[in-house]
Amino acid sequence: RFYGIIIDDKGKILLREPANHYHNIRWEFYGGTPEEGETPQDTVIRETAEETGYTTRPMGKIGIIENDGKTYHYYLLKRLSRQRNWKNFGTKKEETWDTIFVSRSDAEYLLGQNPDDEYKKALIGIMDKAYELWRIRNRETE
Repeated sequence: RFYGIIIDDKGKILLREPANHYHNIRWEFYGGTPEEGETPQDTVIRETAEETGYTTRPMGKIGIIENDGKTYHYYLLKRLSRQRNWKNFGTKKEETWDTIFVSRSDAEYLLGQNPDDEYKKALIGIMDKAYELWRIRNRETE
């Protein structure tokens, strides 16, 4: 499973609210499983567009989360477009109810709303690593 994290130029991070709070998740990042022939980066780009409406480009690998017997690979993403409707927007097949750019502290609060303690700690940990990589990438482009 391959997931992305978008942090904008002002340091705000994008979270998504899964439709119907799938698996009891309140807020999380965006991603999924590869389709046949896809690279991890292709998967993250496609899944992020489908679940958030943003076109992106990977900026580097953040790290890995192990949770509930599954491995999740995370990539820092650069937003390339304005938001469009995500896949199945407004239909019963919709995977995302909402997306929101928030400050790091607000993101920690929202991710903390997830009832699974292990998962929320893992999400907050990967978010911290995303900010570390984001700061390095921003220094490189100054």
